[in-house]
Amino acid sequence: MSNHTPGPWDFEPMRVNCGYISTAVVFRPARKKDFSDSEPIGQLVSDYGLETVNANARLIAAAPDLLEALQDMYEWHEIREDPEWHGSPLEQRASKAISKAIGERE
Repeated sequence: MSNHTPGPWDFEPMRVNCGYISTAVVFRPARKKDFSDSEPIGQLVSDYGLETVNANARLIAAAPDLLEALQDMYEWHEIREDPEWHGSPLEQRASKAISKAIGERE
């Protein structure tokens, strides 16, 4: 079972470079009007450039949604007992990605 901070996650793109370093913040958006439930997930700091840092932050912010969608797709195929699914390269890739995301394998 995954112990990650539940989604949804979002990110704040940085619009300017701080010298040679670019940053972006990934966070769990507030649901309360006083913002007391907003949680920082992490901050990306890199010298790869602003465009790359923001692209990486977008991907990280989408991770909970991507994991949930992949788990739903996997379960849908399992329930259907699709003979083309079981043992297929796509089934194997999906299984490995889910395991990696929830910490069952590195």
